[in-house]
Amino acid sequence: MEVANSAGTEPQRHIQLYTLIALDVANAFNSARWEKIEEALCKKKLSDYMLRILKSYLSNRELLFGDSDSCEVSHEVTCGVPQESVLGPLLWNIMYDSLLEIDLGGNSPGYSSSSLVAFADDVALIATGRDTENLESAMNTALARVAEWMEDNDLKLAIPKTEAIMLTSKRAYERPSFMINGEPVQLKEQIRYLGVELNRSMSFKNYIKTAAAKAEKTAAALTRILPNVGGPRQRIRKILSSVVHSQLLYAAPVWSGSLVHEHYVKMLERPQRTIGLRVAMAYRTVSTQAALVVSGLIPAYLMAIERTETANGRKEGNLDTTETRNRTLQKWQEEWDSSDTGRWAHRLIRDVK
Repeated sequence: MEVANSAGTEPQRHIQLYTLIALDVANAFNSARWEKIEEALCKKKLSDYMLRILKSYLSNRELLFGDSDSCEVSHEVTCGVPQESVLGPLLWNIMYDSLLEIDLGGNSPGYSSSSLVAFADDVALIATGRDTENLESAMNTALARVAEWMEDNDLKLAIPKTEAIMLTSKRAYERPSFMINGEPVQLKEQIRYLGVELNRSMSFKNYIKTAAAKAEKTAAALTRILPNVGGPRQRIRKILSSVVHSQLLYAAPVWSGSLVHEHYVKMLERPQRTIGLRVAMAYRTVSTQAALVVSGLIPAYLMAIERTETANGRKEGNLDTTETRNRTLQKWQEEWDSSDTGRWAHRLIRDVK
């Protein structure tokens, strides 16, 4: 998204085309070949002792299941990693790591580029091009290299489930076409990658609206166990409120740039107000600002911005969480001091800290 967002600051005639393709690997975790995992472990220069342990872990495994006659049947397992285990995803990542190291080709400064990002088996291929021809060349070359790696590692791309989306603010361009092993890739107006909805216009309105609605349902459910009189103490109430915030702020560094629109801020405010009233043990006549200050809950949109600053600081190697939090509290304090509501509460609680 950093690459695509940079396009919006350029003149129309200089804006490049950006494409993201979410690759779907058929039956991914169950298809990981053990010999490929062992090869990857050797390349990582794992100690002989640990290598022997892992080889033992990946040998003599059986799958037990019942047939139609309720008889127990065993089947020898020769590939795959246990998805519910701690070690399984790690072994997958070790094997999959070499995919991110392949030369995708098509990188021509000023004309086109391509790169891979991945989380577990969810891989996204991103390509840029000065025009449709350069974009197609870069992306199709990269797709061919990825498909070749998949074949070499006994994995298969589920092409019908693989989706592409244009991420550009450029208005006039020829629609590109992408192919994997001779099969066309679907080019859609919006796709979902790692739980975040991406669309061609790079607007996160629908995603924020959906996340806020989900968080509102959770907040409403929590109100049933958090009465205003009696019930859990405030410390427990605040812990429970983190469930709502987790739903609201998922992937915040991706979409927080959209919070320049007041309407989006209001979307985040509604579910936080619902849970904030119950944490503060207040009635619905209390203003949102006062409820958040009494409950000690930082406004959701400020937390989203803080998470973005934290992510950027970590990436740039100059992360200072204390300074980042102080900036957030300062913004909240300024908002509290200038708010038109909650003035009686402000007389009693002047400092949000």
